[in-house]
Amino acid sequence: MKYNKLYLCFIIVITFTGKVFSKELPTPSDLTKYKKAGLVWGLLKYKHPDVSLGKYNWDDEFLKLLSDLKDLNQDTAVDSLLLRFVSKFDSNKIALGVEKEDTYADDYEWITTYFANAELKKVLVEISQNNKVGDYYAKVDNQNYISFPHEDSLEKFDVTNYEHRLLLFYKFWNTVHYWNVNADLTKNNWFSILDTYTKAFLEAADYYNFELVKSSMISELHDSHTYYLSNIVNDSLFKFKPNFSVAYVNDSLVVSYIFNKNKCDLDNISLGDVVTKINGVPIKEDLLTRLSTLFSASNFNFLTRFSYYLLCQATDTVEVTLLRNGVEVSQTIHLSEKLVPENSAGLARNYVGIQKLNNDDYYLDLSTLTKKQCDSFFKANKQKGVRNLILDLRKNSNLELLVDQLCDYLIPEKKEFIKVIGAVAKSPLTTEVVEGSGLVSLLASPFVVGKTSKVTYVTGKIILLVNANTQSRGEYFGMAIQQAANCITIGTQTAGSPMNITDFNLPDGTPVYFTSFKAFYPDSEVCVQQNGLKIDYEVSLRAKNYSFDQYIDFALQVLNNY
Repeated sequence: MKYNKLYLCFIIVITFTGKVFSKELPTPSDLTKYKKAGLVWGLLKYKHPDVSLGKYNWDDEFLKLLSDLKDLNQDTAVDSLLLRFVSKFDSNKIALGVEKEDTYADDYEWITTYFANAELKKVLVEISQNNKVGDYYAKVDNQNYISFPHEDSLEKFDVTNYEHRLLLFYKFWNTVHYWNVNADLTKNNWFSILDTYTKAFLEAADYYNFELVKSSMISELHDSHTYYLSNIVNDSLFKFKPNFSVAYVNDSLVVSYIFNKNKCDLDNISLGDVVTKINGVPIKEDLLTRLSTLFSASNFNFLTRFSYYLLCQATDTVEVTLLRNGVEVSQTIHLSEKLVPENSAGLARNYVGIQKLNNDDYYLDLSTLTKKQCDSFFKANKQKGVRNLILDLRKNSNLELLVDQLCDYLIPEKKEFIKVIGAVAKSPLTTEVVEGSGLVSLLASPFVVGKTSKVTYVTGKIILLVNANTQSRGEYFGMAIQQAANCITIGTQTAGSPMNITDFNLPDGTPVYFTSFKAFYPDSEVCVQQNGLKIDYEVSLRAKNYSFDQYIDFALQVLNNY
């Protein structure tokens, strides 16, 4: 099994030797002292009564602390330095919210685990219990939406400076730990990545490897709202691209769109061709190995949306295995540095917009449906009603239609459709049920949909079509539509990121996005973040003779059984 060395991504960074870095690799004691410093710095940032008010240049304080730690290797010396560091900042204003013995065992267990100095442990426990906290670094408004208004870039961030790299990692780690309500859903246990990435960032002393480690770090969020791909990684790993696009189907790639027919003809590539292996590696294995540390995804189905990158290479050719006439054949495909569209073509889509299917069954594409179209459609069918209705959310919803504007026609009574958990103002590591009438940004709808009506607009079934492209606002829409008693959901796992996003800046200026709320169905404790929408019938897609209409064909089969 051969991989281009560039594609080993984070694995390479972790296992690099002195061949790349002139300095010696960090020792376990190095990792421990920096880990201790990062945890203490983060605790004070969000829990100290003065530090949390923004009274200090907190990034500079961390850089100075790292510099002081440089030549210390004994735990006792490290703890003594950290005690002096903590003592620099006035702790007289600490207001204890609980008795000392009632510390948050799960959240602050590291205090008693990592430190032996009794005096240091005492002051850290007191700071962890402080309930007089400022919101300079993390602000939560009255609708539980969180923002990070003062996370500015570090002036003259230097990727060759290990102190700058560690500042970036520990700012990221602490922000997620204290304020991401979905931190329990990360790819790995959040504390377990401390040693891995402390070591990786200490080693990643050049721009390219720094970006690889940073990409891997961001992918740890396991959040489909979190997208990051730096120019240097893109230009190195994915410099040359295929002249066609693909759809991931049954652990294979189907050629779904041709950008340049003339170039594809040279390689005998046609619409509908099925790629089963790349450089001899099965597609699913290749996806998990090469892309899962570059792209954040709440679940595997969402990760498949990046399948196109599997065919992108650092060189201008790639070996693929194609399924033709039931037989696998291998060949070389030529790639292009720049895509020049010529005689472009894609697989046909037979269903778009608003269509009458048969009798009184209709299809509505929710990615294009406007309020005006929605009202006109249902009012036109008010007398006789729609027998069965297929609602397509596979291309997501659009901003021209609100949840209640559609659901008023689907749900003949008011029903709660979502339970939302959000951060609490000035309370790190604390969450609460959001009770407001709605959320800001694109999700400005109440958590109750439907209205009392004597008119039944859909007399039969409502079929809701979803897939990995159903994300964020689309999943929010889907949860509301599913409250219709006659709704049946058909498709594949959705993106698993149904709510608003927020962002904060890393010291090098990189914005990091993540889902800022946790969402549940009203009657369930299963989180929609990561899991996606409830699905009644999983569509079994076929790669051979693939069609975008397979979902609708399957939906019509389901309707025939009712």
